[in-house]
Amino acid sequence: MVSEAQRLERMEKMATILRSMKHCSNIKEVAKETGIPRSTIQRYLNKPELYEELTESGFLKRENVEKALKFTRSWLDKAKATGLSEGGKTCQELYGYSKDYNGQFNGHSR
Repeated sequence: MVSEAQRLERMEKMATILRSMKHCSNIKEVAKETGIPRSTIQRYLNKPELYEELTESGFLKRENVEKALKFTRSWLDKAKATGLSEGGKTCQELYGYSKDYNGQFNGHSR
């Protein structure tokens, strides 16, 4: 069971996360800006019931819940795509890549 103090702290963190998402491009940046662990941010953003709790705590208006959920989903999708792209670039920088005579990707060269 969660105490009232813990619930309020969670709502404050969630509100802080949502505010910082507007000018950050991924969870790592949000974590750096807010000081909230990345795993906590990921867990909070993927729990729709927390958005409802935000309305009960007065951090979010009820009519904005669906808008916040849509924004979060699109933000997470964009952050994931960016992360996968950046990961691929980092891998290619570290290990190189090779192509066959048709120009098709064969994997890394090491």
